[in-house]
Amino acid sequence: MNLAKAELNRLMSRRFVKLLVVVLFAVFGLTVAVVMIDSSRPSDQAWAEARQMAAEARADRTREHERCLTSKDPGAPQDLYDQYYGADCTAYDPADVKDEQYLSGVFVFSDEITGLAYMLAAYLAFFGFLIAASFIGAELSSGGLINLLLWRPQRGTVYGTKLGVLLGGLAVFNLGFTVLYVGVFWVLAATTGWTGNLGGDFWPDLIGLSLRGFVLALVTAACAYAIATIGRHTAAALGVLIGYVIAWELGARLVFYMINLEPSDPLFLSTYVAAWVNGGYRYWGNYDGSALVIDAGTGAAVLLGLAALLVGGGYLSFHRRDLT
Repeated sequence: MNLAKAELNRLMSRRFVKLLVVVLFAVFGLTVAVVMIDSSRPSDQAWAEARQMAAEARADRTREHERCLTSKDPGAPQDLYDQYYGADCTAYDPADVKDEQYLSGVFVFSDEITGLAYMLAAYLAFFGFLIAASFIGAELSSGGLINLLLWRPQRGTVYGTKLGVLLGGLAVFNLGFTVLYVGVFWVLAATTGWTGNLGGDFWPDLIGLSLRGFVLALVTAACAYAIATIGRHTAAALGVLIGYVIAWELGARLVFYMINLEPSDPLFLSTYVAAWVNGGYRYWGNYDGSALVIDAGTGAAVLLGLAALLVGGGYLSFHRRDLT
């Protein structure tokens, strides 16, 4: 039998994988149900109230935008300079205010799908992490991988094929689930809410965000696969994840904040995740209103570099270690 086909059958037949798929769809179904319950088609009165509130918001933003621009002038009053110190004046652009943003009890697809896409990226990343860690970790801890190596003794081939099948399977599933996810919420908006303004850069931006989340899920899976290989157990990957989040992302951030060591954002992996998924991450404002930014390319380079390092370390561990 072909090794790749055998690994694909093994991946799809695992009870844990089936359980995670059920859980993923259950969470998706719950999210859809909440949206359906809280949404309704906007009435004429709702539109009138939304237009009035949007007009008031635009007027407020226009004043704030003008004050912010004035604060950047060399002769600006001190109190105005202090109020808008380090502020990005484009954040007060009145053109960003849309009438549909003030519809109450209405699911507006164009406004809310971005937040839902971030949720999807988190879902798929954690889903891929668990599947990848268990796919090889369970076999290493149980000794089942030894039987596979008796049939196909080339360790490098086995390691690479399992990883390739894993990432390929996740890629197909994630792509299909992403299309389903966005499509269902569009249908809900069209039938029980409001689709909003879908012109301009809306679809390119949404597709770009979804693709970045898609790539993040695959990178996360590759890292989990490698860590579980090095630790020879599924729990090793989970332990590293939990330990890193508690000890570094939470603990170290708190320490740096207490000793006033700022900005410390470039020291944390979550910063580069945010930079990649968001298409850039602004983490510090300067006196002149400029900012320190980590772009998406830097975020991608760090994540892919980490994945390559871990996958390479996993290969060396798998290639040289006694598995008996």
